[in-house]
Formats: sequence, C-alpha cells, structure tokens
Amino acid sequence: MLAYGHTTDAPTKVKPRDNVIVQLAEECCDANKKFMSQLKAWSEITDNLYMWDYATDNLYYYSTFPNFDVLKENIKTFAEYGVKGVYEQGDCSNSGAKFEDLETYLIAKLLEDPYMIDEEYDALINKYMKGYYGAGWESMRAYFDFLMESSNKKGHFGLYAQPGYMYDEADFIQRGAEIEALFERAEAQVADDEVSLGHIKSLHTSFSYMRLFLIYNHVINTGTAKERNALREDCAKVFDAMVQERRCLIDVIGPLSDYAGSVNSKNHPKNWTPSGHRYEGAPNGMPGSDELGDFVYGNS
Repeated sequence: MLAYGHTTDAPTKVKPRDNVIVQLAEECCDANKKFMSQLKAWSEITDNLYMWDYATDNLYYYSTFPNFDVLKENIKTFAEYGVKGVYEQGDCSNSGAKFEDLETYLIAKLLEDPYMIDEEYDALINKYMKGYYGAGWESMRAYFDFLMESSNKKGHFGLYAQPGYMYDEADFIQRGAEIEALFERAEAQVADDEVSLGHIKSLHTSFSYMRLFLIYNHVINTGTAKERNALREDCAKVFDAMVQERRCLIDVIGPLSDYAGSVNSKNHPKNWTPSGHRYEGAPNGMPGSDELGDFVYGNS
C-alpha cells in the first residue's frame, strides 16, 4: 500500500493488518509540518512502515540537489518513528556528474547508522571524495562546501526547483572564476589518473551548466557585446559536452543527445529541453498538482 497524495492521512477507524506494508511518500517544504503529523499517525497504527523519500531535483535533473544536510536528519527522523525501510529516489541517469554517487554512498551509511554524529558524517564525505577524486579531492571538497554555503542562503525549496531557487545567483556570478580555478587545479593534480580525471571532468560539466543557468540573464542584461557573445559560445561548448556524455536534464525524457538538433545550444540553458517539458516553477520551486500532472505526461 502506497500512502501518497490524498491517501497520506492515516485512517482513524481501521488499522492495516500485519501482512500489509505501508509505504509513506515524503513531501517537502511547506508540507513538512503536515507530513510529520502523518508520519506520527501511521507509526502509531502499524509496525510495517516504510518510506519513499525524494533525493534529487526531478525537473532540473543535471543540477546538484543540495540536500546533504537534511538527508541525514530525514533518515534519523524515519528511524525515530520506527520506519523499517527507506527507498531514496535519486538520479540513475547522470552517474558521476553531480555528487549523486556521493549521495548514494552516504545514504547507504546512514541506513546502517541513522544516528551518526555530524563529525562522522563529515568524515565519510572526505573518505569518499579521497577515493573518488584522487589527488584532486580537496578542491572538489571546496566546491562541495561552496554549493552547500550558497544553498543555505536560500532556505527551503522543493524537488522541482530550478537552480535559482536552490543557490544564490550572486555566488555564481561573483565566485564562478574561483570555482573554475578549483576544477583546473584538480584536473592538473590527477592528469595521470584517468579514472579520477573522468570523475572530475564530469562534475565540472555539471557546475558549468548550473553556472551558465544562473549567470545568463545577468551577462545578457549587463555585459558588453563581447561578453554576451562569449557567454553564448560557452553555452554551446557545455551543451556539446553534455550531449557527448549523454546527460539528462529531466527525469522523464531521454538524454539531451536524443533531441539536441531541435534546441538552440546558445540560448539560456532553461531552454535546452523540449517546450512541452519546460517548467519555471512557483516561487518556492513547487508546482501545483495540476501543473505537475501536465508536466509528468509531457503535455505542452
């Protein structure tokens, strides 16, 4: 039984039998308070409570979803309410591109020990990065910290949020060159390590996509003609890299390479998806149910 949508409220006059598993789907942002009351109610009437948790951005799939702090607290909360198992829905299409492999590792460790302290959690992040990014790991950790710091300025956002709802645009405008230098340093440090170099280059492409998404309007509105032309050329380069890597921008359509010929690669990255799948989102990044339904079924 999936407790989802209009069925998420626990029944008040009946209880699930022992052979029924209840999987409760977590909502987010403004729905958090209501969800906690639902979680408590279900935990009081069944010992077979499981969780379906969303751990990625479904509409801006290629963006790093900065949920690493709340991920730990969520899993701890599930454990405290007697949840037996957790399904974390992430991104299976952009392997190695945006810290989602790190996220998968951390989820596995948290499911083993949902009560780990912050210092242990932070040590796991470093341990994974040392193995995954090799000699360039410290620069990638600095990039990770940059994303978390920028995201913490924005407050709550949903799993349909565009990058501007998840990150502070000014950080990408003002510190973009600094982050580019981190990637250049890391790539130089692992030049003889083909595996680590591939991991860093893939992450670099994702950063470049998010940076272009966040600075595009600023450069177009305030930049010189030379800067605007350079921006469009940078967009085309990143677009080509994403096509070559077969990256996906939305979870319900195929990779960018499948429809690249119909998209203007020099335009704003938000326009790199077919028109029927574009959605700019409400101010908090959470569309209404009708809007989301139109999106899921691909209707323009």
